[in-house]
Amino acid sequence: MAPPSPASSAMAAPTTIPSASPETFDVIANMPSAAKVKSDEGAVAFTKYFFEAAAQVLMKPSPGEILKLCEKDLKSCAVRDGGAREALSKKWHLSGPDVTLIEASIIDSKPIDNASIVSIALQGTEAYKASIEGRKLADFAEPVVFSFTVYLKYKRTGWLIQRIERPLGGGNSTRGH
Repeated sequence: MAPPSPASSAMAAPTTIPSASPETFDVIANMPSAAKVKSDEGAVAFTKYFFEAAAQVLMKPSPGEILKLCEKDLKSCAVRDGGAREALSKKWHLSGPDVTLIEASIIDSKPIDNASIVSIALQGTEAYKASIEGRKLADFAEPVVFSFTVYLKYKRTGWLIQRIERPLGGGNSTRGH
């Protein structure tokens, strides 16, 4: 009997090719347990996580993910999701988190309707827009401190952002939150 030919050996052991698609960020799977709790502390933890996730969906372009944390048709979330869609289609990503947390606290909670209001202060970072290969494409404006008042509600599925506002004197952001 003749030994197997190189061609038949190659067919016997299929090879795998690594995926060329970038890793994505699943906002639900990565949510810390503290952000799932129906309490004032849970509302604050969820708000902190929301801004971390908003950066992650641009660091690992993940269209549709940030929308899972928001009430339907919330403009702030739609803008960030649009950025994730653009990043994926144009093959760019954020070099790192675009904000760091300074402070977050509960302003008001209304247990009767499961709603809470959280104040959050953030510092812009020196993250930049990068190509998939890591080449710098664009800088952001000088990092500034800014704050938001975040309205959220606890529903059967957990916390959802209802509205995000900048209070008077709350600073500026060019980053699409």
